[in-house]
Amino acid sequence: QFVRGYGTVSVDRWTADELDAACIRLEPALGTPLLWADAAVPVATQAVPGAHVREVVLVTFRDACNGGKPRLAWAVVLQWAAAGDSAASPSVLTRPPRAIVIVDAISGDLIVSRAEGQP
Repeated sequence: QFVRGYGTVSVDRWTADELDAACIRLEPALGTPLLWADAAVPVATQAVPGAHVREVVLVTFRDACNGGKPRLAWAVVLQWAAAGDSAASPSVLTRPPRAIVIVDAISGDLIVSRAEGQP
């Protein structure tokens, strides 16, 4: 077992606890990718259409719920434009819709994706 949140890689818009709840654990990358970040972006945008890329980070991915072998991967953080008129209720702070897509840095295959508040 590992200590929750310890040794994790931080990414834009997602906390270690939020990723852990989605069974996604990101640790520092160990190894050299065969595919570069520009190859991961089309896989990510196909998994969550209409979103734009905020950040791409090389990581070691672990399934926090089911275990398994760690994989060198690209973590692609995406976001959509916030829907609705923010002037309608200025006192309510809403989080923009977001997603994270994990793409294998060796094969280029989609490992997992998680989207919240998708329009």
